[in-house]
Amino acid sequence: MYDDGYPFLYNIDISENVINNMKERNINRPNMICIYSIKLVEVGDVRDIKYENNFFDLAVDKSTIDALLCGDNSFLNVAIMTKEVQRILKTGGIYMVISYGAPENRLLHLVYQQLNRNESI
Repeated sequence: MYDDGYPFLYNIDISENVINNMKERNINRPNMICIYSIKLVEVGDVRDIKYENNFFDLAVDKSTIDALLCGDNSFLNVAIMTKEVQRILKTGGIYMVISYGAPENRLLHLVYQQLNRNESI
């Protein structure tokens, strides 16, 4: 995406190794931000994202929904995460979900009532 004209990218991952590899591979891409989410409080929990409302044009979920659905309170945690993603996306922004789950098992998490901007969880 950087090379296609989208230079301001935030790469956030739970794996320190992934972030270190990304930093090494992208050292010549100065506007690309790579953040190891466990060490930084401001981005440590997808259920409480520390960015302002309407901040991002695009959010890419690369199996985060899958990870949350494997834990306790999975449906609630996914609902909280999707509400947070909606909050940080600009109006008209795109939430791209890359998942190993079957579409019919993931889609229901993206059409819940809590995603009505006026509803709370």
